[in-house]
Amino acid sequence: MIDLIKDPWFKDEINIGIPNNARILFIEDEPEMRKLVVEHFKDIGFDVSEAENGLIGQSLAQDCPPDLILMDIMLPKMDGLTLSKKFKENPRTANIPILMITALSNMKDKVRGLNITVDDFITKPFELEKLERHIKDLLKKKNEAV
Repeated sequence: MIDLIKDPWFKDEINIGIPNNARILFIEDEPEMRKLVVEHFKDIGFDVSEAENGLIGQSLAQDCPPDLILMDIMLPKMDGLTLSKKFKENPRTANIPILMITALSNMKDKVRGLNITVDDFITKPFELEKLERHIKDLLKKKNEAV
């Protein structure tokens, strides 16, 4: 039986439309969560930068714009909603897809009500495979739009 996860042909098929070494910026204040997600995405070939608060995340995104931003809503120094708004207002980061992590299931409606542009949401707790699908879908859409 073929192990589809480790089969290189299977990996290529999943990644069709995703640039090689796509860069993800992960902004999360919980060290264990950061480590788990960063290691997973590095293991499958992504270039991942990490920040433990909103200010560091904003600086990293400006210095070297990633292909996608993954961030928690509840962040120290600058919350994810404020940061999202700043990213979308800045021409250097305006077109970067944002995937927001929230522990609150009704946060989607609140964010949209505030007219803050977020491309997708995932609710904690989540499975890494589900997060991976969300990220790959956003990267494919971004790549197709170019």
